[in-house]
Amino acid sequence: MALKELLRGKKINDFVWNKLYKRELFNNISFLDNKTYEDIAIMYRLIDKSNLVACSDIKLYKYLVRNTSLTNSFKKNNILDYDEMIKLRYNDLLDKYPNMINDLDANKIKFIVRQFQNISMFKRKDLLSDNCIKRMFIEYLQFLKECKKCNFRYINDFKVNIMFNLLIVNVNLFFVFTDLYYMIKMIGD
Repeated sequence: MALKELLRGKKINDFVWNKLYKRELFNNISFLDNKTYEDIAIMYRLIDKSNLVACSDIKLYKYLVRNTSLTNSFKKNNILDYDEMIKLRYNDLLDKYPNMINDLDANKIKFIVRQFQNISMFKRKDLLSDNCIKRMFIEYLQFLKECKKCNFRYINDFKVNIMFNLLIVNVNLFFVFTDLYYMIKMIGD
């Protein structure tokens, strides 16, 4: 099922830009105004509406990364929009496909880990002092601790599993590890 592949994020990802679509798929589906990460709120709906989804490994698109692009900045609104898109997709799919709970939880864990990684990668721990962001990250940790009891074969990502377990054990240890990782990565690039 293509929705499960989207949630796993290996063969199908959330980006709208790297796919071809039938125009009719966008009937009654539109991008959210003034939101970042709106692809997350669109992709699952397009896939769910599709009769056929095909994948190819052929590289047909050249992607230019700019230092000023959204993917290279990290602000409070980015965190809030990302969270909103995650929750929207999670709740919509859970309502429609309750039997996908394990895949949805695994996907949400990946997104939460990514939120924590972004804080470290963009050196924005200062955002954690914002009350709204702080509450959100406390909720994230609570969700991760509740999920600790779940079956994690659905995560299927060694790096995410390590990060997930670090977050559950100790958030500060997670930041020490990721800060070191991004520092070494920067030196290597």
